Amino acid sequence: MHASSLKPDIAPESDRLQKVLIVDDLEQNLISLKKVLKNLSVEVLTASSGNEGLTILLQQQVSLAIIDVQMPGMDGFEMARLMQELEETRHIPIIFVTAISKERAYVYKGYLAGAVDYLFVPIDPDILLCKLSIFLNIERRQNQLEQALLNLRRITNQYQKVLDSVNDGILGLKPSGIITFANPAAGRLLGCKSAELIGQHFMSLMSPPGSGDAQSAWKMSPLRKLFQKEQGVRFLDSHFWRRDGTRFPVEYSCSAMRIEQQDESGHVLVFQDVTERKLAEEKLLKLANYDSLTGCSNRNSFSRALKQSISRARRKNEQLAVLFFDLNKFKDVNDLYGHSFGDKLLMAVAERVRRNIREEDHLARYGGDEFAVLLDDIRGEEHAESTARKIYDAFTEHFVIDAQEIFITPSIGISIFPQDGTDPDKLIKAADIAMYEAKDSDVRKYFRYSHSMELKLTETIRAQQALQNALHNHEFSLRYQLYFDCRSGRATGAEALLRWQNLNFRSVATEAFITILEESGLIVPVGNWVLTEACQTVKDWEDMKILPDDFRMSINLSMRQLKEPGFVAGFNDIIQRVGVRPQRLQLEITESIVMEDPFESMSICSELNDLGVTVAIDDFGTGYSSLAYLARLHVGVLKIDRFFINQSDSDDSARTIVTATINLAHNLHCKVIAEGVETPEQLAWLETERCDSAQGYHLAMPEDRELVKTRLLKESKGPR
Repeated sequence: MHASSLKPDIAPESDRLQKVLIVDDLEQNLISLKKVLKNLSVEVLTASSGNEGLTILLQQQVSLAIIDVQMPGMDGFEMARLMQELEETRHIPIIFVTAISKERAYVYKGYLAGAVDYLFVPIDPDILLCKLSIFLNIERRQNQLEQALLNLRRITNQYQKVLDSVNDGILGLKPSGIITFANPAAGRLLGCKSAELIGQHFMSLMSPPGSGDAQSAWKMSPLRKLFQKEQGVRFLDSHFWRRDGTRFPVEYSCSAMRIEQQDESGHVLVFQDVTERKLAEEKLLKLANYDSLTGCSNRNSFSRALKQSISRARRKNEQLAVLFFDLNKFKDVNDLYGHSFGDKLLMAVAERVRRNIREEDHLARYGGDEFAVLLDDIRGEEHAESTARKIYDAFTEHFVIDAQEIFITPSIGISIFPQDGTDPDKLIKAADIAMYEAKDSDVRKYFRYSHSMELKLTETIRAQQALQNALHNHEFSLRYQLYFDCRSGRATGAEALLRWQNLNFRSVATEAFITILEESGLIVPVGNWVLTEACQTVKDWEDMKILPDDFRMSINLSMRQLKEPGFVAGFNDIIQRVGVRPQRLQLEITESIVMEDPFESMSICSELNDLGVTVAIDDFGTGYSSLAYLARLHVGVLKIDRFFINQSDSDDSARTIVTATINLAHNLHCKVIAEGVETPEQLAWLETERCDSAQGYHLAMPEDRELVKTRLLKESKGPR
């Protein structure tokens, strides 16, 4: 607000609720920003276009404008330019909001248009509130200053009353710097009575009490030169000293004033204690450089530190290392115990890592459950690996969070300057790649980067991108491997096996691309396609009347599918849509999936049984299932893993396990299917052990739908 626009009937600025205008053509952005601003004591006005925003600005007293840069019609830059041309609006601070570009030229264009600051999407609410508080506080203070100065000049009969009421210190100064007047606020801020300031030199406020010659300091002061020219001035970053010897930050401005009766000039100096604003700025700086949860450096701060370390290492011909790690299965902890619990675990992890690195090493929380450690001036690769091993070993002791014991481990990747990269991005990327190699390893959980890792990861990413479109491009198909009754030799079922037909990825094994599907979440839509396709196939075969009564289509499920909300209901929708009998379907889940969450598994198995679908435990014997849980699961079939069948020819213990599994299954009223049968001898032995069905290359290879249909058709017309 300008002094020239004040009118006697306007309420003092301290009584007026400040108004903030938000201009954005997107309604959701207006709602989002307005929701953040509710934490400030301001009135929020909104406009959906530049024209509407200008109309509001001309009609109401607005303290601050937040303007979207990219709007149809009049964009943010044009609106700002028009505001600068209008006397009524040129004083209003403008903050631009943009998601377009952080390029220097683009940002510079905004500042030329009149912006005081930029906010880049996504907006951090805490940073937004800190910035708004600063600018609104400046506006309030500026209004108070202007109000005080206006009253000094125009309302002489209320001069003393106004001076006594304002919260800012006001001093009258001679050209020599001697204080001639001090209002009560000045004395209060300086820790003395205002009358005690009269006759002192202004420079005595700039240093500790009794510490020097004020007159000599005045001769060197830039303020003296401005006084001589009778110019006004504003100092934004200075300090005054109180009578008790304490120092505090101030902002002050001086205006020339001529006393006509005495034909003498002087200056009025208005100052304010900006301690709170400085604290807010420090908080803003901390938000910009440190993680508020763990107190570690954040991503930006770590990148700057790494850049500086690289420059130093290059000059001194030294090595440095970056350790990048995340926490294995941290998402499961969050899902099980809640985000508040997870936050406490992250704090405990940060503290434990700090205790196991050097004081000069730099720890940062890079985001989520990802951390980075910068090791300066290392003695070689062994030093970096030794630190990684020390960090990993620190996790062997459990964490105690809210009286709950938690075991969690990190996967750590290591990169070394200059061998693995010569700039921050390359070093972090190399460490990140090595971390994923560690995550895939069953032996070690920390690895040094190598180029072969990057080639492997690149191939995986290429495969993942190709798999994104594979379903749409009809690149998936199903092969069906029949399994047979061990005694009669007739087919009792078929297992649907997913295949990917892409000429560029012939080398990617089935297990590998299914793992990629699971990790990317694509297994859910692809899995639904498999369920639908397999259900349709067995429905068609049943309609042709070529299936034995006990024939079932067996379909494999992943953990990701089972965890999908409403999985059983969705599967039932597929059954109803295709029109297949549920009794023809058998869903296979691995032993490890069951034990991941046994109570949830029991619930899902029960729901599937209610539909009439059989549940089979695949790869039985390779996991760590509890017989207590197994007895309570609604399981109809156990599939013995091929490992035990292959070993049965030469290993008596494997034969014992197979026999025991068959007996266990029968006692639990389950059928048994032996996988991986590759010889007549294995089949004959399984028959003597009363195994129900067998599956393997000796009996049938995985084949396409038409070949399997032909075989079933022949079997339906006579004995095998």
